[in-house]
Amino acid sequence: MNDSEKDCQRRAIEEVMNQILDADSPHAYSMIPTVRRYIYRFNLKSRVEPAEILIEAYLRALRATNEEIKIENPKAWLRSTAYNIVRERSRKEKKEFPTDPQALVLDSACEPGNHCEANCDRNLAILWQAFKQLRAAEPEIAELIDLQILQQMSWSEIQQHFRNQGRKTPTIEALRQRASRAKKKLRQLFHKLGGEYEPLRF
Repeated sequence: MNDSEKDCQRRAIEEVMNQILDADSPHAYSMIPTVRRYIYRFNLKSRVEPAEILIEAYLRALRATNEEIKIENPKAWLRSTAYNIVRERSRKEKKEFPTDPQALVLDSACEPGNHCEANCDRNLAILWQAFKQLRAAEPEIAELIDLQILQQMSWSEIQQHFRNQGRKTPTIEALRQRASRAKKKLRQLFHKLGGEYEPLRF
């Protein structure tokens, strides 16, 4: 893929994400409930939101583009990638999270068809806008959110990521401080845009 083809593919991916998160778009009525069903199927209710899965799928699509992987159908690619992400999260978390009363209450409150579902979809769209604004204004902070929260990389893995790119490697304490600031900025943007719950579980 040449640079022009990559730019075209990035725009196509971005357009699909905007359609998914447009309340008046038929894509929103199909994709978001689909991702939510994946989450329920793999017993990740109360532990992950569709927002996390869709944004990670979007970031993987951009990385695939940079690696010259052609995506013929961005919507189908995002859907299948979202499924794989949920499955990966399930395998990783299966032995890490025992069932607890609070989780059961949260699960019950957010079953499909519950009144909170519409609010969850609205918050998902707001989170997407907040993440895009943060990425445009402070790409390094957005990258850290991607690595530490969405990809769930350890601090040592993030350090190795910086080394592999030939970049200055911060200490783990410095990374922790940066991550704390990044999360605070994302929360502030999210609530400034009208969000009504903590956008990511951190």
